[in-house]
Amino acid sequence: MTKSRKDKSIIGQELVCSKQGFCSKKNLESKKPQHETREGCKALLSMSKKGEDKWVVCRLVAEHNHELASPNSQKFLRSKRKKTETQKNLIDLLDNFGVRPGKIMPVLINQLGGVDRLNLTGQDIQNYLQTRRQKNLEKGDAQLMLQYFQRRQSENPGFFYAI
Repeated sequence: MTKSRKDKSIIGQELVCSKQGFCSKKNLESKKPQHETREGCKALLSMSKKGEDKWVVCRLVAEHNHELASPNSQKFLRSKRKKTETQKNLIDLLDNFGVRPGKIMPVLINQLGGVDRLNLTGQDIQNYLQTRRQKNLEKGDAQLMLQYFQRRQSENPGFFYAI
């Protein structure tokens, strides 16, 4: 993304394939071994802003050096993994009743009539719940929790907490 020096508005954008480039050797050594997702793909779309409401394609490389996602696996691409309001409400309801995230997935699969119709992963559910909990944590709640832990530790020296 290129921004104007004058008003910081966006004046250019480059979109690349998710398999663009290669994973650096430093990252490969420091992380757990996993499937390599980068393949040096050169596909890209480069645009720049001309005038107030006009965008112009400056460069387009449409060829990919790898197979594209199959129709069956496209639903797992990040851009396709969107939770509906109904799914969010059901996840919230089950979580409020104490159902663990790992047990929520089978309920969603059952509701939709099969795993092939679900466009979410278990990690998506956990991420959604974590984000929701963080948003619900109001200012001052963390301080109250710290005071509670300190009080518990003064009452019981064996009580341990870490921040």
